[in-house]
Amino acid sequence: MFKKLFALMALAAILFITTSCAQMQQSSLEQDYGTSARLARFNQILNPDADKNLEPVYGISGNAAQENMKKYEKNFEKPAKEPVYTFSVGGGSK
Repeated sequence: MFKKLFALMALAAILFITTSCAQMQQSSLEQDYGTSARLARFNQILNPDADKNLEPVYGISGNAAQENMKKYEKNFEKPAKEPVYTFSVGGGSK
């Protein structure tokens, strides 16, 4: 009986070891993990060689940009509250 129990435990151990090592291959999900994020980042880059261009960027002047930024920041200020008018009908004023 002891030999049968030992053989059964050895067989269970071998079965456990072989099944635990059976899933060593990567699934297709694991192989493609992160591909969509890398593709989205790659597709957002207009000119991948832009870092090699050392020419200065020509565009809007500094003063015009500063005035535009001031106008932009004023858009976020709280507007003044509109006055509230009350009318009373049929009542006297004191």
